[in-house]
Amino acid sequence: MRAGGWRSVFSAKPSEDNLMLRQVMRVSLILPLLPLVVGCPVSGGRTGSAPSAPTGLRAAGDKEAILLGWTDDSPDRDGFMIERKAGRGGTWVLLTHVGPDWHTYEDSTVTPGIAYDYRVCAYNATGASGYSNETGGMALEAPALLSPYTSQVVRARVKLRWTAVNGAEAYLIDLWSDEPGTNRLLDDQAATATRYTITTPLTAGGVTYFWRVRAASLKPGGISDYSRVFSFTVKPERRPPRRHVGARRVHLR
Repeated sequence: MRAGGWRSVFSAKPSEDNLMLRQVMRVSLILPLLPLVVGCPVSGGRTGSAPSAPTGLRAAGDKEAILLGWTDDSPDRDGFMIERKAGRGGTWVLLTHVGPDWHTYEDSTVTPGIAYDYRVCAYNATGASGYSNETGGMALEAPALLSPYTSQVVRARVKLRWTAVNGAEAYLIDLWSDEPGTNRLLDDQAATATRYTITTPLTAGGVTYFWRVRAASLKPGGISDYSRVFSFTVKPERRPPRRHVGARRVHLR
């Protein structure tokens, strides 16, 4: 998803070039003074003027990245450290440092289908805060549609099929037509398998139906882009010919 999708959940990070440059320079000057430049502390924050821990860390993935967002009201922070681990048995490693005005980060170094966990801490010249809450995300590739393929003519009982996506827990199906009044027949209809049988009666002959699918993961959170759009039409059912019973001829003797 792009504009209007999961990116709209979080506020955008600062975009002015001069502000970004000042943040990078500030971080580069502070980091050599930190005793914990390799990551956040394992337990609670330090005494003194160390900043408080960020809160509300959340993550959402698309086909190629995972977007993080968090909340922090500590006035004396100089930046944030972001840690990541891959999979349940993974090890926490320092992913990156960002400046004090950053409250979102896009991790574009992920592999689709692998679950990642994240945590964040704030720091200044005195030390680092405790960790934020941990949250997970997953990038997902878009499914490939199999059948009905584009412009195929099918029978009234339509079965949609697509390829499996690594890491997906469910698939969301859209189905619509070009007939007025029946435009949206399925709207993010959930399916746990890679097939779905349409139970809604479809109009045969002269109506084109369009469909697409995207993959989703609930925990960790992630949703793929939509697949390509395929179309099909429904073949009218052939009725058996009516049998005409002729008059029986009666022979008189």
